[in-house]
Amino acid sequence: MSMDIISNNVGTWAAGLMVTLLTIFSDKILGRIRFSLNRANLRVKYFEQLATDLSTYVFWWSFTTSVFSEIGPMILRISNRLRVSLTLR
Repeated sequence: MSMDIISNNVGTWAAGLMVTLLTIFSDKILGRIRFSLNRANLRVKYFEQLATDLSTYVFWWSFTTSVFSEIGPMILRISNRLRVSLTLR
């Protein structure tokens, strides 16, 4: 008769034990979840900053090369004209 009581209430005891264990360790579980989410959030912020920095670098590199590609021939023409005018004197 006492075995029937134990076998009939095993599910109840198991559920109570699980709730108790989850309650005891919930702080650790939530701490690990928070830590993982913060790490993932920092990764996203890092890659956003990396993308912004890389985009800025590519923009300024493109701008600088285009400006110097236009200025370079002008400087050569001015230099050649100065040479010609200095040799004519």
